[in-house]
Amino acid sequence: MSQSFYSRENFNLGSKHFIIEPLRQRFLEQRLRTVFESFGFREITTPTIELGNSYSNCDFGNTGSIYHFTDKSGHVMFLRPDLTTSIAKLVATHFRFLEKPIRLYYIANSFLSDKDYMEREFYHAGAEIIGSNTREADVEMMIMAIEALQKIGITEFKMDIGHVAFWEYIFREAEFKVDKIITLYNLLRNKNFTSFIKEATLLSIPDDLREVINNAPFLRGKFDLLNSLGKISKYKEMNILLDSITDTCTVLDEYGVGDYFTLDFSLVGDLGYYSGYIFEFYTKDMGSPVGSGGRYDCLLGHFGYECPATGFSINIGKIIKALEKKQSLTMAGEIPDFFITKTHYSPKILFKVARELRRKGFLVEMEITEKTLDESLNYARKRDIKSVIILGTNEKNEIQILLKNMETDDDTIIDFDEFLL
Repeated sequence: MSQSFYSRENFNLGSKHFIIEPLRQRFLEQRLRTVFESFGFREITTPTIELGNSYSNCDFGNTGSIYHFTDKSGHVMFLRPDLTTSIAKLVATHFRFLEKPIRLYYIANSFLSDKDYMEREFYHAGAEIIGSNTREADVEMMIMAIEALQKIGITEFKMDIGHVAFWEYIFREAEFKVDKIITLYNLLRNKNFTSFIKEATLLSIPDDLREVINNAPFLRGKFDLLNSLGKISKYKEMNILLDSITDTCTVLDEYGVGDYFTLDFSLVGDLGYYSGYIFEFYTKDMGSPVGSGGRYDCLLGHFGYECPATGFSINIGKIIKALEKKQSLTMAGEIPDFFITKTHYSPKILFKVARELRRKGFLVEMEITEKTLDESLNYARKRDIKSVIILGTNEKNEIQILLKNMETDDDTIIDFDEFLL
């Protein structure tokens, strides 16, 4: 193999390089599981490798290319590109008999070659409600997603909410043909509003619909936006939709998450299987969504089981980057409670202290290099360890423990036997 393969450029062509990330992931996972399970959801896992025909009827929009390969038997196999589709298949083929609704959550990876050729492996946490087509199910997903982001330390974020039916009804009333509709959806997905408006207004359409189309980039707001769309409420289906969205906004407001969401009717979603509400999460420090979700009532039908469903997914990798940018990624499980310095005492004494502390549930790290005492204290400061243990003796030559508080620099002397009680 050519040595040039090991260039920095080629090294980055893999999926993920995990060094510190697993520690951060486990910390976030623990908090996310707490939220998901508090809503009554159960964890599920799905195969990483699946038969190629699993995704033949599924539309992943412009999210990226699916990785596939041929096994020794000649079967085309796929690396799991999407958790929602994988769960939909699993429920449709194995768990359709379960009492509805089925509440499931996952924390797992997926694989796609994204359009920017920068990412190949994605780590997600998400949840699905399968077997309910009610507004309550949609609202529960939105609320749980918001609370999940809050729980993992994301405080400055917005949830943009759209609805697939909004433009579906506009295009239907304008009597656009299928090819034109596909073109318009692609323009909306790419936020190419200039071309969208030009393409959508080429033909003669009612003035009220033309006004909505011309304002496509500005269809953001809440109750003020809904009130401004009064002109198109004369269309029966649109009137029902706007009333339903108003009710949803009211429930979210009354629950106490009104500051976190905004309606955005230019939102159509990247994934082709959405059929109702769609929503995306944006943080202050990230230019692309850190999570998304929505209703997908037709997806399970691709696997022979007609069943409504809704869900969301959070990109943990992006969350870690967002938290790093605001320097608020704290991980209690990563920082030891105590650091034991190396002294002239026998290692068995040091290990005994560490063992007893660990038995009591503390996280303990020991000095295992040849650092001096000052160097060890320096190390503890850099690791943000709050308490350092230094072994010494009293006038009776009895072992004592000096407990140094690294925040206040105060020292406390404790009898060795008393400390181990």
